[in-house]
Amino acid sequence: MVFQNIMKVKLDLLTLRSLASRRALLITDLTTMDKNYKFFVKPALEQSQISDIDLINLKQDTILKNFIKKNNQIVFNNYKILIIDKQLNYKKLSTEGRFSSVWLTANNKFKLENIPKEMEYKNLIIDATNKDYKITNFNFFTDKNKIIAHILKKNPAYLVYLTQ
Repeated sequence: MVFQNIMKVKLDLLTLRSLASRRALLITDLTTMDKNYKFFVKPALEQSQISDIDLINLKQDTILKNFIKKNNQIVFNNYKILIIDKQLNYKKLSTEGRFSSVWLTANNKFKLENIPKEMEYKNLIIDATNKDYKITNFNFFTDKNKIIAHILKKNPAYLVYLTQ
């Protein structure tokens, strides 16, 4: 069976959706009562005609049929994301790995220079939870190292189309 999925990162939000259904998996630190959820996220989901939403807390490990969020990593189909947040502050990664994206969130104090050269990733997703000066530093790092950066503070979404 072939279907296409959308993974959408918006501000501090990740939505995984099968285009063949009206169901989405929403990974966020927002609650349904949060004004940002009510005024930005909910209308976007309604516009996409999503009727069934599984809400998952960004800080909680979760394992579902086609989705794993555990130990600062997300795996959905073949798309892999390393989440760098406050849990990785002042730590040095000592792992080899291959990720589709590295997601920088929660205004962390992690130094991108501490990412091992052996670790492969295609791009950085820098969300709006990071302060402007951090975004500038992250962007300088990406320019210097020829890495694609997706800064979500001024660009409202990052879409990845996945085909299985």
